[in-house]
Amino acid sequence: MDSEVVEVLKEIRDEAKQTNARLDQTNARLDQTNARLESLEGRVDKTNARLELVEGCLRFVEKSVSKGFERLSEKIRELGKTLTEQLGNQKMVLDLEHRVRALENRER
Repeated sequence: MDSEVVEVLKEIRDEAKQTNARLDQTNARLDQTNARLESLEGRVDKTNARLELVEGCLRFVEKSVSKGFERLSEKIRELGKTLTEQLGNQKMVLDLEHRVRALENRER
């Protein structure tokens, strides 16, 4: 019976060694995974920094475009005002030409 107990203990020992070997492999894979995650974290930090720079550039462009549209709107209003004045002047000129013709026709 003692030999049977010894055999069972040897089997338990061998199984424990195999379990330890598998744990060592798992730990090695975890170390590799951690290293890759740390590398990825560094790349994410760089990407975030670049995105912040792009965001700042976009804010600048947005402000510039907004100011440009404001100036364009003002120019369009000025042009509309000028066109309205010109249209009024044209009507006045046409009216005066019509009156001159009427006077010329009366004199004949």
